[in-house]
Amino acid sequence: MKHYFAVLLISIYLAPCILAQDTSLYHKVSILGKAYTKTQTEKVEKTLEKMITSSLADQKCIFVENSSARTIFESYNPEFDFMKSSVSQADRKKLKEKGIDYLIIAGISSKSKKYSVFYRIMNTSEEKKEERSLLRSLSAKEVRAALKKALASTDFYQSIAQEKPRPILYGWFEEELSDLIKKGKELGTYLRTIDNSTMVYVAAGPFLAKQNEKTEERNLPSFYIDKYEVSNEQYCLFLNTTQKTEDEKGNSYIDFNNTYCSIEKKEEGYQVKTGKEKHPVISVSWYGAKAYCKWVGGNLPSLDQWNKTLQGGTKTPGWTNSSSSSSVLWQENEEPHRLFPWGNDQPSSFVQRCNYKSNNNVDGYAWTSPVFAFTGIGDSPYGCSNMAGNVWEWSQENFNQEHEGTIEKQCLGGSWGSDVQKIQRDFRFGLSPHIAHNDLGFRVCYNLEKE
Repeated sequence: MKHYFAVLLISIYLAPCILAQDTSLYHKVSILGKAYTKTQTEKVEKTLEKMITSSLADQKCIFVENSSARTIFESYNPEFDFMKSSVSQADRKKLKEKGIDYLIIAGISSKSKKYSVFYRIMNTSEEKKEERSLLRSLSAKEVRAALKKALASTDFYQSIAQEKPRPILYGWFEEELSDLIKKGKELGTYLRTIDNSTMVYVAAGPFLAKQNEKTEERNLPSFYIDKYEVSNEQYCLFLNTTQKTEDEKGNSYIDFNNTYCSIEKKEEGYQVKTGKEKHPVISVSWYGAKAYCKWVGGNLPSLDQWNKTLQGGTKTPGWTNSSSSSSVLWQENEEPHRLFPWGNDQPSSFVQRCNYKSNNNVDGYAWTSPVFAFTGIGDSPYGCSNMAGNVWEWSQENFNQEHEGTIEKQCLGGSWGSDVQKIQRDFRFGLSPHIAHNDLGFRVCYNLEKE
């Protein structure tokens, strides 16, 4: 008889209060499932997720995605004594800073059609206010009923209702801010709190896309994208936090054996080679880039997202007109077909705008440059840097070719070793997601709406 075990972390956020006739409070709920079994993992996780969502179905909850709780609890023992583990005040504080008021930790094991389940309702503010229970040999229906009864207990929901709702915060473009970022000090910038990365905002609306030598207008939902490529310093933080260098299927994240790799494995953890902290991480596979994106709650950019960020939509931010304002104004895009992020001028015309294969290294770099090296002079209309040159960047997009039975992924933007043709907007090529080159990195994208 097979046994399965899974752990689920549910973080409940205090959302802005929505007043109804009974003055009910809506909650943001994040479900993070992880099954500790080599077989039927997806089935077990979905079973547990269904139980929890069913339990919360009539509790006025909004389900959202979040990675903060999983990051903190990644190293905890997945046995039933998980309930007995003491959660440090430092970890509770981290959860509280992320806006998490209550964390529900649930685990399940199955034998035939009977389940054993534990749950732990943890108050992030006070260690003593916790509810824990272990239920053995129940049917799925009985488990849902038990969880529902616990989650709807008077003390639990009354204590949440006593908390003051968090205010809605707005960004530079008067958009409602995500829990994952905050408004930056510099005009038009945003700060991703988990890795201290700077992001820019690309508003919803049309842009001109090139398809089979024809140009067509396409609409995209709004999104945020990293202003710079992910640096060695940031990727090292990811490695030291997660303590993982490969995914569940054994796909490697980064090639430490590559001579050009600037991250090293030491006894005390992972370290960046001196002087390379702010350079883009390289020798990272598509799987490694994807894992980092998931860690910070984002994704790799699609081809359309990349192109719109590079060339701008039909309207672009009017930085000059907005310099003294608390929000950014919009203006017509004068170069909607541009070849480079800055326009149609060649990268070495008048001023050096990016790091690419130029004659005699006139850009000042024989290899990678710091991610901020060409800020301002080589930026896209939205303020995104290094979209041409420095390192090729992994995208979410397939290249429609197979390499050793694996679909290749598109690489965009050119690198320090690319000539001027290869750093132009329309040039791209495909690589197996396992490949980790010395001129290949990535940046993160946050989708605000479903495509």
